[in-house]
Amino acid sequence: MVWDAATGRNLSDQFIPGNATVATQPMAVPPVVAEQPGVRAAAAFDGKFTGTIPESMKTVDSLAGVKEGKGGIADTLYIIVDPRCPYCRKAYNITREYVKKGYTIKWIPTVALGDPANGLPLAATILQSKDKDVVERVLGKHEQIRTQPTKETEEALRTSLAFMFAAFEQNGGQQAGVPVAFFIDRRTGKPRMMTGVSEMVVLEDIFGKL
Repeated sequence: MVWDAATGRNLSDQFIPGNATVATQPMAVPPVVAEQPGVRAAAAFDGKFTGTIPESMKTVDSLAGVKEGKGGIADTLYIIVDPRCPYCRKAYNITREYVKKGYTIKWIPTVALGDPANGLPLAATILQSKDKDVVERVLGKHEQIRTQPTKETEEALRTSLAFMFAAFEQNGGQQAGVPVAFFIDRRTGKPRMMTGVSEMVVLEDIFGKL
């Protein structure tokens, strides 16, 4: 399901695998923050989330990706990326210290920048490779490691991309772009969607300062 980030209300269940459609092509967006975080006493991941996991977050969790860490849904930062996107590369690289500290991130690849002939094989490598270092090589270093996608992988990538488009449409209709993150903000207890995760100030608002 896609939610309204302001209320956490579920808006759609059309993004179940098999039902996804692709809309207008998004862009690799520079780190302009949709909601510029101010100075707060607590970060979004401070403390423990004790509420019921929203169905919308269960849907994000079901999207195909590679997870770093052992956290559950409430303890995971979900980031939708395109492996060719320079801002996605930056987001990956500046999260390394947070992962070392034990935070959990799930990287959800898409072919958000279009040109599927070039994008699909890279995104497929992330999903299909058994090499635990492949995300770092493809996303963090932009190595051109290509894999022939299976039909299941192609369907998973379409589903993730369609979910991303709908999330942008339902939350202000701004230009869709990557990277974009989804998580439960413990300060409000509600699901949240945030761009700008290639900037340290945004990660500090989510995880806290290193």
